[in-house]
Amino acid sequence: MAQGRPEIIQGSDRTLKVTMRDINGDGINIASETEIIACFKKIDGTYLEITLSSGQISKTDVNLGKISITFTDSDTSLIEAGLKVNFKVKLDVGAHPGGTRRIVRFDQQIDVLDGDC
Repeated sequence: MAQGRPEIIQGSDRTLKVTMRDINGDGINIASETEIIACFKKIDGTYLEITLSSGQISKTDVNLGKISITFTDSDTSLIEAGLKVNFKVKLDVGAHPGGTRRIVRFDQQIDVLDGDC
């Protein structure tokens, strides 16, 4: 783990634990979120979306904004490698568009390592 950042290795299964916080550093209550979408930049420049509805995201502490994101080896092989990688999590209440959406940015929070030697 470089500089305390979690690592994702391309081509490997991985579970990433994430805490969403507001500007004051307090956990965001996610009890009413009907969909959560974690977005990661892929090698081809598009985005990999991991979702609550697919079962790959679970709410682990709704009061403190904690989730667990589960990646398959196929998922991680698509994510662009790099140090200090950015990603974002979209929080939806109700159907979108028309519902409420909040976006939580995670700047330079993870390292994605090339799975090759």
